[in-house]
Amino acid sequence: MTDIYTIIIVGIRENGICSVGLGTSRNLYDAFYKSMGEAMGSC
Repeated sequence: MTDIYTIIIVGIRENGICSVGLGTSRNLYDAFYKSMGEAMGSC
């Protein structure tokens, strides 16, 4: 059985939530970086 990691990062600014990053990967670090990239990209 293969583990799939899903990481959700929520970006918060002074005026509230500005973005949500969702990263899914078989590699924990890869999922984290994907999620971080999405969260930063839309802030």
